[in-house]
Amino acid sequence: MFTLPGQTKVNRKRWTVMLYMVTSDKETGRSVERAEITERAAIRDIRELQRVGSTDDVNIVVQLDRRWPGYPERYLIKKNGSTPLGSVAGVRNNSSGNPNALKGFVDWARKEYPADHTMLVLWGHAYGLGFGRDHGDALTMPEIRKALDAKEGYAIDILGANACAMCYAEAAYELRNAATFLVAPEVTMPFAGWPYETILRRMTRSDMKPDALAEHIVTDYLDSFGRDNVALTLLDLTKAGDLRDLVKALAVALKSGINSTRTGKPVSEAFLDTAHGSVRPLIDLVDLCERLADVDSEAIAAAAAAMKVFLKSGPDKFVRQYEGDPDFEGLHGLGMFAPSVTGAADLTRLEITPEEYNKLALVNPRSNPWSEIVHKHLREALAPINQAVAEVVRNTGATAVEERTGVAQLLVSVYRSFVKLDEALVSAQKHVLSVVDGNGASKGLGATTGKSNGKSNGKTNGKMNGRNIAPNAEFGPPYLRLAPRYRQTQYAVVQATVDATDATTVVASETYDARLRQTVAPLAELEDALANVERTARRVMTNQRFGLGEDQVKAGLGEDQVKAGLGEDQVKAGLGEDQVKAGLGEDQVKAGLGILSLRIATDTGSRSASPIGTVTAMYRQVALALQLSEEAVAKIESLVQSLPMNGSGYQDGNTKQRWMDQVTRSFRELRDMVDNAKSTTVSVLLQPTYGLGPSPQTTQGTVSREQLAIAGGLSSRVLRLM
Repeated sequence: MFTLPGQTKVNRKRWTVMLYMVTSDKETGRSVERAEITERAAIRDIRELQRVGSTDDVNIVVQLDRRWPGYPERYLIKKNGSTPLGSVAGVRNNSSGNPNALKGFVDWARKEYPADHTMLVLWGHAYGLGFGRDHGDALTMPEIRKALDAKEGYAIDILGANACAMCYAEAAYELRNAATFLVAPEVTMPFAGWPYETILRRMTRSDMKPDALAEHIVTDYLDSFGRDNVALTLLDLTKAGDLRDLVKALAVALKSGINSTRTGKPVSEAFLDTAHGSVRPLIDLVDLCERLADVDSEAIAAAAAAMKVFLKSGPDKFVRQYEGDPDFEGLHGLGMFAPSVTGAADLTRLEITPEEYNKLALVNPRSNPWSEIVHKHLREALAPINQAVAEVVRNTGATAVEERTGVAQLLVSVYRSFVKLDEALVSAQKHVLSVVDGNGASKGLGATTGKSNGKSNGKTNGKMNGRNIAPNAEFGPPYLRLAPRYRQTQYAVVQATVDATDATTVVASETYDARLRQTVAPLAELEDALANVERTARRVMTNQRFGLGEDQVKAGLGEDQVKAGLGEDQVKAGLGEDQVKAGLGEDQVKAGLGILSLRIATDTGSRSASPIGTVTAMYRQVALALQLSEEAVAKIESLVQSLPMNGSGYQDGNTKQRWMDQVTRSFRELRDMVDNAKSTTVSVLLQPTYGLGPSPQTTQGTVSREQLAIAGGLSSRVLRLM
């Protein structure tokens, strides 16, 4: 035992919990407002800690840095109160971004409050490849590693991040010797943060080991939010050492194939399509590997497959546990840095130069070309899109680096969702016409024609173009959600023949044509792509910070055209006389059909119109355009199901041609509806007053964007695929 000045003797306990809380922000303007919000959240979490407090088994110590008094202070958390332990010696008016501030806190807590196990929680804002961007001097990963300076057998048991987007490969490798487990999100973390009371009560009720506690933290965190719009990952950092060779192998393969002109999906598109968390430059590493499987390169495919196997989550794995909202499609819990997928260099939110990035152990350029790929080759490949997006972003009112990047990644996600829909439309039309024409099997299911009991006798692997579809997949739900509910797998055809023994007797026999079932996969993929557009549009428009809503009139949107990279050619910033108009004065807003119009009553100068009504009408525009697209897909599916087959063909050649023309015409109508949905969505996003850009947390009062989206019809109540 030992004695602290003014304290009682402290025994060694089972756990010491350390919270390094940073809310300090010495800047002015919007950042001060953000600091006030984080400071209130910090006080709220400290009060939550006090509901349990330090016990006979657990010590809880906090180092809090806030705008006032402007330097870190330490507290011992007790039940229903805290004991101030004074300011930190030697760091008055210093920033918590100084690695010595973190090192001093951890060393002090380990010495003065010894325990069998330790947990350190970094509480505050992340800035991507580091922690604590609110004080102008963020902690980089090398600085965190040096501050923790783990001695042999003395690593922190659990390193937690009560901060956004800190679970990425570079961090895991950098901190592999600093902690045993890392618990951090790949996505945004709400201000409510960790459920500290629940976690602490678990620690005090039983002799819980670090691995079990870390697993409970993940589950408790998800449960505390009803698993809605949150995710958390548990990494076993003792297994992070293998990352280096795997990343190097993938980077070497990518460098040789990124500019390949062979057929197959370009590497740049695989990166651009990859799912991401809350910060676009941090793309999901597993999802990237899955998309690289479509690139025409055996070397890339092999390296991506090896990485994917390593990142498979489970007990005794590197990714020990990942839990997230099911709506986070494509996320698997671990990100990696790829700045060029966000936009031009001036949009990079992570505020890290290539030179600083190259200091990270995982991507040291002396032995690993990953940095060269993501900073140089990807930027060159994606330059046209990046330049177009950057030009639009400059006219949305976004001024700070973080704001420009946030708007850019939202625009890119909308753009890519429509690109995928266009690709699915072309593919579906090709395969459906092939089936109608009778040119054989499509999408992996063989054609079978002949007498049967209504069940196909064809053998398949149950997979169509990567989709798990049973061999007897019926044309309708659950595979096709928009198709009529007449469930079947084949065209049933009745043929009349004359009985050979009695010329006066006509015999009717059934045959089955499996071509109907061959259209299930391409049409299902078309539905999936349209559903992705719907979800992306809603996610972007209801984005808490940049979504639709009242804000100052955005500067720079005048008569000039702004290339959006999202429309057919150019989208007028004012949306002009001959473009689809969104929320400009008393003008009618056309949904793409001459007979349809929607009026938005708003006056951007006087603000006499209701912002709530205006924004709701903007959601309604997009919902209507997407609903028309759904109806066009449903028409195609109904038409395909009703094709009048006769055995393996049609009654005559003219009949087949008429049906092929009708199918072609239906796909043309769908193309018109998709183009209309694209232009409508873009025009709404670029609306000068209420469109995409920096805006308050809520649209007006207590009415959330989610509520306005539902009121406007951009919801599963109206859209069947959402």
